[in-house]
Amino acid sequence: MISAGVIYTFIHALNQGESLEKARTIAVTTMVLFQFFQAFNSRSELRSLFRMNHLGNEAIRSSFQGKPEKYPHQKWRWRANSPW
Repeated sequence: MISAGVIYTFIHALNQGESLEKARTIAVTTMVLFQFFQAFNSRSELRSLFRMNHLGNEAIRSSFQGKPEKYPHQKWRWRANSPW
């Protein structure tokens, strides 16, 4: 399902006259959004995403907001000049 959505957005962008680089960017962005949806949905085997507290998992919420610095105990850190 995810790959079909990514391929569709890529082909649709090309058919709309977008450049190859922009179509690739759209496809990767679509994949990232699908992965966030999958991460939120995989939090429980018994309950649906729509029946759970969306704000209950602070790690996923922070990653969606782009705030990895909230977890200083992790081994990696975001650096402004890091090539990774």
